[in-house]
Amino acid sequence: MDYTLTILDTASIQSYIFGSNELRENIGASHLVYQATTLWVQDVLEEIVPGCHNYRVQLNEKRPYNPDFRIEARTVFPCAEVLYAGGGNTFVLFRGENSLETAQDFVYRLSSRIIEHAPGLNLYAAHESVIWNDNLPLKVNNVLQQLAVLKTQLPVYAPALGLSVTADCTSTGLPANYTHPDPDKQGTLANRANRQVWTQWLTANSATTRLRDLFKFVNPKYEWTDNLDKIGKLPDRDESFIAVVHADGNGMGRQMLRLSKYFETQPDKSRAYISAVRALSLSYQDTAQAALTCTVRDLYDSLNYHEKDGNGDQKRYYSRAKNDSGVMTSYFPFRPVVFGGDDITWVCAGPWGIPMAHRYLTYLEQMQLPRGSDLLADWQADTNTKKAIADDIDSELELPTKPYACAGVSIVKTHYPISRAYENSEALLGSAKSQVYLYDQKKRSSAIDWHITTTGLAGELSEIRQREYETTEEDKVTSATLNVTAMHKLTMRPLLLDNTYTWRNWQNFHNIYEQFAHGWFTARNKMMALREAIRGGTMAVAEFQRIERKGTRLPELPALPHVKIGTVNVELELKDGWVSWPPKRRQQLANITDQRQKKQALDPICCAYFDAIEIEDQFLKLVQHAETCEERL
Repeated sequence: MDYTLTILDTASIQSYIFGSNELRENIGASHLVYQATTLWVQDVLEEIVPGCHNYRVQLNEKRPYNPDFRIEARTVFPCAEVLYAGGGNTFVLFRGENSLETAQDFVYRLSSRIIEHAPGLNLYAAHESVIWNDNLPLKVNNVLQQLAVLKTQLPVYAPALGLSVTADCTSTGLPANYTHPDPDKQGTLANRANRQVWTQWLTANSATTRLRDLFKFVNPKYEWTDNLDKIGKLPDRDESFIAVVHADGNGMGRQMLRLSKYFETQPDKSRAYISAVRALSLSYQDTAQAALTCTVRDLYDSLNYHEKDGNGDQKRYYSRAKNDSGVMTSYFPFRPVVFGGDDITWVCAGPWGIPMAHRYLTYLEQMQLPRGSDLLADWQADTNTKKAIADDIDSELELPTKPYACAGVSIVKTHYPISRAYENSEALLGSAKSQVYLYDQKKRSSAIDWHITTTGLAGELSEIRQREYETTEEDKVTSATLNVTAMHKLTMRPLLLDNTYTWRNWQNFHNIYEQFAHGWFTARNKMMALREAIRGGTMAVAEFQRIERKGTRLPELPALPHVKIGTVNVELELKDGWVSWPPKRRQQLANITDQRQKKQALDPICCAYFDAIEIEDQFLKLVQHAETCEERL
């Protein structure tokens, strides 16, 4: 009996999900991707190889693979085994006399279902004949390369546009061939929709059902909503903001690749390879889902805590409004859009965005990733062989013991285009990952970056940071020492969660914020005066303290660390709100020639205060728990 390996790839997922500025349509699109890569895969397998496959995601989303099913031991054909699914890819191994035909039939049926029920979602597939215990991981790599070539060779997706007599879909700009199912849009110009939008909007109800199953602890008094006004509108605030948060694991794909490369050196251990990559893939999904669940639980607890504050300071940090039936309803200020893997996107009320992103990253770092013996737990082999492979994985691959991730938080007004806010959160995520890489090339740290806009975003993130978050004052001594242009940066973000690499970390930021919260935030005029002084640079802040606010005590930081760059070990100083190298020590930097080390030397030079001042109105506190996330699940 021959084997055929089939790999599916749903390309351009993010553009498919966020191709509309309607949150409900984004949610529906995300759920369609989830269905296409999981539920429909099971349905089609049941059609072509009924009862002879291992995939059971409809019964157990967290454990979708039947551990007792082993395709190499089957005696009834044809049959199929889903090796693993994740990151938009699905790996399936078919076995039978005509396994290639079975695989092609599988792709045909799945494609037909996607065309019918998820229009606009692109599916790519590639096949390769394999022999059991003849370097399966190498075959997987070959098929992935085929997919990469295939995606470059196929014509660019260009949906057919309409004639001059057609109307445009108000969400996508494509020809409209449906009326929008939203009752609020009936009878208006906004009721024009194409089939893709129509399908996404209707699918959102199924996504909400899945949401209620995952977060059962959220009291039914809160309604899950896809209305941005109901998510972002908080009482006693003049303006409504939402936060679009995009979080992604550090180097997860690279770790899967390293594991596959290792098993290429063990060509006769196909089952061990399947067990390992499946276990690692599931661990990424499990840890991310657990961290998200704990974060949402903290938000839920925080809403209840503020309402029941024993000090009489009772506040409501969620929206209340009449629902479609005219009944006054409480709306949960959070809505996940993409979740289930280590790549997560959610929308929440603006002031909850940064604390929730930080809490999610913190919980994620509390999790444990599997070691070699855990990865091979389902592999049936003799004890000595199993231990030898497990020890090799631990010693040679140096896989991280816990997951790390970065997050980008884009805080915008509720009527700002959500697709543009998502693009900005992606850029912020990239900025956070670059900061991690600057200090640790193995990316074993987490980081967060954010941006708040009350109007719009003009240009790329780097352009905005240079235009709006740098003073005109140059650190001339440092510039001359390093032979670069060292401008004074207003912002200390992106922030690392680990405080051992750089002073630009969450602990120091939060320390500054707490000091401002005790006395400064209530003195609005004084706060605004300091903010304007900071924009003027170090001399302006010194003048602020000397003349305008004599006797005012600015926030302080604990002893700043000694920073080692190459062979140079220099202590930083905080003066007039700015962190920099002490003038008498800067000459030690003159011998630095490595470009990466130069970036590390420039990195600490920025303002310690501006970030805390800027987010004064966009930062609510989550309740703290003594237990770890795993202890609370």
